[in-house]
Amino acid sequence: MGRVVAPAQRGTHVSLQWRVEDFLAAQTHLRPSSVRRYHRVLENLVRRAGELGVEGPEQLTPLALRQILQGSARGSASASTRELERVVLRRYLEWDGSAPAEAAARELARYARRRPRPLPRGIEEHLLQARLDAVGMQATPRELAILELAYATGLRASELCALDRSDVGPGGRWVIVREGKGGRTRRVPVGERARLALAAYLASRDDEEPALLLGAAGARLSPRGLQRLTRRWLDLHPHQLRHAFATHLLDHGADVRAIQELLGHARLSTTEIYTHVSREALGRIYAATHPRARGSQA
Repeated sequence: MGRVVAPAQRGTHVSLQWRVEDFLAAQTHLRPSSVRRYHRVLENLVRRAGELGVEGPEQLTPLALRQILQGSARGSASASTRELERVVLRRYLEWDGSAPAEAAARELARYARRRPRPLPRGIEEHLLQARLDAVGMQATPRELAILELAYATGLRASELCALDRSDVGPGGRWVIVREGKGGRTRRVPVGERARLALAAYLASRDDEEPALLLGAAGARLSPRGLQRLTRRWLDLHPHQLRHAFATHLLDHGADVRAIQELLGHARLSTTEIYTHVSREALGRIYAATHPRARGSQA
């Protein structure tokens, strides 16, 4: 009779077989937060594989792969979580190379997300302008600078919070985003309203902190602190300000490739979702304002 492996030992054995840590160490292009997210995803996938008796990638048949992915679909995982699992698993298989690559690719393609990407919930330009004007009359210089800069640059929350004073260009007319998503560095212009708000805020500070933006407690601003500010003053999530930045630029005639560069998107297709958002807004405006868009008048 064979030796019975205790659950804890079995989990350790499976993890070693999958070489998760080696895979993560090879992903040098990922930000630390992305590495942590990949780690959590792979832990779940490896756990499901172990429950099926799959102890390593060399045993990952198309049937086993399908069952692992279906385990997520049967649960309460969101569509975006299931898509992330497919992306992480595809990259893992490409790195490992021991599973039949073509069979794995075909199986993963079957589970590719086919539904259209949901359009981000936007905000009309005049409403956002009114809310920012109200902030200017009621908020502190710190709060105003953070909100104006977030809208003026369209940076991701992590990118905005990571800015240092040394990342601000002469006159405050642009900022350098270092090690953005995918390890890319880019320079983003800063509009006049944000430039003036940032200058007033920095003039009010007497600390030696290198961070450009501070939270309420005096330490570097965190994404959670940014979210509290945008919720309180603008009734928006930080990422909605990024959406607003892109769609409002597009509405005023900006080229989609220029917006791609400002947002730091690796693929143009990621940026092009904002063209759909802009068309939605255009349709609403037309329906509400064109004299013959609503049918005959009584």
